[in-house]
Amino acid sequence: MYRTLRSTGLALLCAGLLTTTTAQALEATLQGEELRHAAAIRELESREGAYGAALPESLLSLGLLLQSRGRHKDALSLFKRGVHLVRINQGLQSAAQIPLLRGQVQSHIALGEYELADERQEYLYRVQTYNFKSGAELTAAYLQHAQWQLDAFVLQVDKRGHVRLMNTAEYYSRARDEVSQREGATSANLYEPLIGLLRTQYLIQGHVIDSSALSGPSSPNLNQERYRFARYRLNADDVARDTIARLGQLKRGTLDPQFRALAARIMLGDWLLWTGQRQEAMASYSASVEELAKLPAAQPLLEAMAQEPTPLPDLGDLHGLPEAVDEAGDDVVRLSFDVTPEGRVVNLDRLDDNDDLDGKANRLMRLLRRTPFRPRFEASEPVATHNLVRNFRIEA
Repeated sequence: MYRTLRSTGLALLCAGLLTTTTAQALEATLQGEELRHAAAIRELESREGAYGAALPESLLSLGLLLQSRGRHKDALSLFKRGVHLVRINQGLQSAAQIPLLRGQVQSHIALGEYELADERQEYLYRVQTYNFKSGAELTAAYLQHAQWQLDAFVLQVDKRGHVRLMNTAEYYSRARDEVSQREGATSANLYEPLIGLLRTQYLIQGHVIDSSALSGPSSPNLNQERYRFARYRLNADDVARDTIARLGQLKRGTLDPQFRALAARIMLGDWLLWTGQRQEAMASYSASVEELAKLPAAQPLLEAMAQEPTPLPDLGDLHGLPEAVDEAGDDVVRLSFDVTPEGRVVNLDRLDDNDDLDGKANRLMRLLRRTPFRPRFEASEPVATHNLVRNFRIEA
């Protein structure tokens, strides 16, 4: 109760809505940086008035401080007032509101208010693209909006997951093209848009349009959306191959160019195997491993590929399976299986006895059977792996 009253009172103080007596009483409860920021805001208001042009910067500083301490409702009040003042003093499309809008998005997400975060993110993107016609700022705007579209897909903000994926691909493509035109086709700054675009192709390939999206006020557009999504899926193989080829050309770190190109061919093998093009995938793997064996810098990669098979996709945050854990527990399913030289899961058995997890364990086992694995390689040849045991933590 005390924390709620204190938080609400602080937001009102900074909005200039408390009487002097109330504000003085409240200030006694504030500590450290919060007190200094609040005092700075009051001093600005007394000097410049409630609509002072210098206020948004102080509101942003205090809002970010409160945000870092988990006080998101109070932070939102400050960000909202800051945006309002910027629009009054500098215009509706002023770039000065961008950090305040970012703060709003982050706090709405933290509070689970995803629809509000979506609305603020759309407005933020409009302001960014109005002010940034080219350059690193425009690229950052594309990347940020692509990431939000992907987050919205994962969070299921609406029933149009297929539209979110198309949007994600579109914004990553724009970022790719912007960097390429500005810095060239081998710029290290292309990595983020390219790897994001590749991850999106995996998701597009695996996504099935939600049947419940067939009804509702926007349903007249659904046939057009389905046609567009079918085109995106049809083009996914070409986009993925082109993206992987570009990744292999990037000048990143001190890696040998030949090593980078061969590592990209391993990524191509992953894509081919994941999309059912097994014969071409194995040919790509074997040729790459044979060439990598000639490069001293590639030995750690080859040793890893010889140790155990890898479930696909294998792209950082994008995984086809839940994360495996070391320990057992009431929320852990323990499975044993083999992986064939072609990357198929066979001889799958369940080893735990957590009866409460039966339903979800069965779904996990069905998923595991469908998941392709990059097989182990020995002397450039794929080999079988027997008696793999993995613990998977799933929600009870």
